Amino acid sequence: MSLRIKMIAAVVAMAASAGASAAIQNAGVPAANGNSEGVFTAYGNGFAYTFDLAQAGFDSLFGTNTLLNNLVTNTNANLTGPATIEVLQKPANGIIYDLALPSFSDFLGQAGTAGIQFNLTFGDSVGTDRWLTTLQSPVGSAGPFANFDDIGAKFNTYAASVSTKMTSNGTATSAVATDGWAITTAADGDAYGALYGNNFGGSVAGLDNTGELGGAVNMAVLYGSTTIAPTAKAFTQDGQQIQARTYLADDGLWHLQIAAAVPEPETYAMLLAGLGLVGAIARRRRAA
Repeated sequence: MSLRIKMIAAVVAMAASAGASAAIQNAGVPAANGNSEGVFTAYGNGFAYTFDLAQAGFDSLFGTNTLLNNLVTNTNANLTGPATIEVLQKPANGIIYDLALPSFSDFLGQAGTAGIQFNLTFGDSVGTDRWLTTLQSPVGSAGPFANFDDIGAKFNTYAASVSTKMTSNGTATSAVATDGWAITTAADGDAYGALYGNNFGGSVAGLDNTGELGGAVNMAVLYGSTTIAPTAKAFTQDGQQIQARTYLADDGLWHLQIAAAVPEPETYAMLLAGLGLVGAIARRRRAA
């Protein structure tokens, strides 16, 4: 079965006082351009923030809207072969995406910073369901991921609903050519990011796809269908795990970054200690 992404056309742009409206191109009915944008969601304390990763920050690598099949190698072999799936583009510095989250400080001003969680998802729910997502659950093993097929319905409902709340300061003529954001509460119904939140809105038993604000979480490709058992495979660059992280940058703004993981300071310390031990053994052998 071809894994060419088949997605629904973007929701028509709607006028908004803050500028041109934006819409998430979601993961449902086939469309001519056949792609899905990424959706970043942060939530906690009665508020939620949504950002669709349409273009900004990806331009240097892709030069256009960055969608699921721009990021992930797109062959059947990747689903039946190794336990990892490689990123399609491989920047030398390992950073695939890094951008200040627009109006995120407004969200934090209402929600605070304590207890805020986030996730990031790109999707395809036609044919073989395929999702590039943050994932806390063990990678490389099958499910059980009960009700896996429900992810698509939850993603599409959320994307379509929150798109009606989004605004962008861009001036692009296409609804999917600019990055849009929204701040929502429970009063916004299906557009409320906290309803989608962890575990794709509670649709998949045993799955945790969130990270904590200021932290990093591994990314993986989940796939499955009525005939293929749901499976998780690590998302990597040259075999190195790719993570999504949120951090407060030197510019004073919160950023979202997708990049190959770097060893923690403790890992470096252990490595240096190990090298020191090897050196000591070598010197002792030379002295003997």
